[in-house]
Amino acid sequence: MEDSPKLYRRISSARIRPRSVAVLAASALAFGTTGCVVTLSPLAKNTTTFSTATATVVTNSEAAYSKANTLHQQEQVSAAIDAYDTAGWSPYTATKPLLTPDQIAARTKVLEGLKAYADALAALTETKNRNKAIDTSATTAGTNLQSLTAAGATDLKTLFPGLSALSATETSGVSTAIDGLAKLLLNTRARNGLAKATTDMDPSVQALCKLIDSDARILRREADRDYQGPITNENQFIQNTKMDPALRRAEIAKLVTLAAQQTENDAMLAQLQQTVLALGKAHTALMNAANGKDPESLKQRLDELVQFATNLGAYYANIPVSTD
Repeated sequence: MEDSPKLYRRISSARIRPRSVAVLAASALAFGTTGCVVTLSPLAKNTTTFSTATATVVTNSEAAYSKANTLHQQEQVSAAIDAYDTAGWSPYTATKPLLTPDQIAARTKVLEGLKAYADALAALTETKNRNKAIDTSATTAGTNLQSLTAAGATDLKTLFPGLSALSATETSGVSTAIDGLAKLLLNTRARNGLAKATTDMDPSVQALCKLIDSDARILRREADRDYQGPITNENQFIQNTKMDPALRRAEIAKLVTLAAQQTENDAMLAQLQQTVLALGKAHTALMNAANGKDPESLKQRLDELVQFATNLGAYYANIPVSTD
């Protein structure tokens, strides 16, 4: 398969055949450009950058959720130790995850849906047959998204506590966005042009990005609240208990570790918020560029998205996890 830069060079060549020019011009119009064919290469390149950056966002967001759950479990163990002598205490119920397996799965379905959508956008700029693997991925992601709003599915507000921070209209918009993204991924005929696809889907992308942002804000609040108990108890234990110097130093180290994990977990989730909001802005910029509006801002938004996505990966990778 020839990529867009090669196609562009062929257009510039003095040896190019008239029939090839006609084919390339038709290809440019097929994905929503309205100018001359030379606009194909930069838009295709930027769409691929958006797809690659979105994949990084998805991978690092999923890892961030997992790390947040791990850190929260460590905090819960400390809280369970403090509550050991209370009535009804059991090692099987003494801890509660920040996110249940169903909640993790729901977030994964939304994120993977956005990734499959971004891959599909990149495929729209291809001038030959679409990659069948991309179509298969889109179908899988679309089916998974449909399961979130299907009859009998777990209520979205249970899966995403962040919905409680949104208005009734915004909450309804999230459900509509999930359905809309699922239908686009499942219907290859709907993916017939970059300009049309991005224009049709921008409201859904913005709604889902806002959902993840609101959700992360709620998770930050819950995590901070949960950390306060063990931190307060550990501090009081150190101040009110006589112990030998070595044990005292070890307990102080536990206190410092808990406080550091609280701070780092909050920073990681805050970075997740910034990253997903950057994804929404980059998508709008891509939509505008595909429609011939303000193409200059697209590179800036893509640069910001790549930077935020990379930083998110650095946050969760550098947060130490206790092995005690």
